[in-house]
Amino acid sequence: MYVKEKDKLKQIMSRIPNRVCLTSDVWTTINSEGYICLTAHFVDDNWRLISKILNFCRMKPPHTRVELETTLFDCLKEWGLKVAAEALYKIRESVKYVKVSDGRMIKFQDCVEQAGIDTSIGLRTDVSTRWSSTYLMLESALKYEKAFEILQVLDRNYKHCSSYPTSNLYFMQVWKIECLLDEILEAVRYVREKIDELYEEYASNLQGSSSSHSLSSNKSSILHKSSGEGSRSKKSKLYIKEFEMFESESMYAAGKTELDLYLDEPKVKFGQGEDFDVLNYWKLNESRFPTLSIMARDVLSIPIATVASESAFRIGGHVPTKYRSSTLPENLQILICTRNWLHGFALNHNGNALR
Repeated sequence: MYVKEKDKLKQIMSRIPNRVCLTSDVWTTINSEGYICLTAHFVDDNWRLISKILNFCRMKPPHTRVELETTLFDCLKEWGLKVAAEALYKIRESVKYVKVSDGRMIKFQDCVEQAGIDTSIGLRTDVSTRWSSTYLMLESALKYEKAFEILQVLDRNYKHCSSYPTSNLYFMQVWKIECLLDEILEAVRYVREKIDELYEEYASNLQGSSSSHSLSSNKSSILHKSSGEGSRSKKSKLYIKEFEMFESESMYAAGKTELDLYLDEPKVKFGQGEDFDVLNYWKLNESRFPTLSIMARDVLSIPIATVASESAFRIGGHVPTKYRSSTLPENLQILICTRNWLHGFALNHNGNALR
């Protein structure tokens, strides 16, 4: 059951488009044995806030940040962090390659200028004694992504940019395609200008009040007639969806971004604040604000308290007791994690964890 529920949780987490927020805490049992609890918080496909224990494993002393980092990293590897290990290695080697000599730093600076990157953050390398240094290295390297791509074209010795064929192998072919695309885009611009002129001519002829009234009445009659025809076919629904996408793109093209449209939304009234469900709001408006909805998933999944970890430790306190103190750490993790995956952090009426 433990393996089955673990695979099920992995599938759920692989389908979500947003990030997963992680929290951890250390707990000591009645036998003075240290345990670490790693909990994941995320918003699922149905816009429900989910908190699940990923690991409840033995944490032997010393509880230094280096040991904590190693234990957490081993836990995350069970949940798919191995996929990022190769990319992390290549980014680390790329930074080392550039910073190994002044000549390479000068060449990389030229690549930065060609890419048009304007940032004061330099490249950073990570060290094993600082758990946050890997994040700082990734944060700085991502800002120079285009510069590394240019470096791979100019420097044949640099080979850690990616694992698939890149532009340095097919530079001439890519350049020819770019020239063809420029010619096509120029033709598209010419046609677009003519369409815009034709549209302006039609729009100026329809500015009269009588024409506008006739147009709106005809539109309402057509909509009224179509609404009485019963359920629409799948094809008509597809057309409507495409029209809505076109309408939203037209709004963006008119100068309003997705953020502008969201900020123009009416504010929630003061008396309705207590009953306002922010997750349900984003569930209903996900199609209107696709980018902001992913941002909302990331922000709303961040816990503001340590209730999840404390609940896990409260549950764990009922497993190893003074009468049952020889439970193996592996079995303790199986019991606590499986219970959490099946029932969550359920508590009884006294506020104690259900056994």
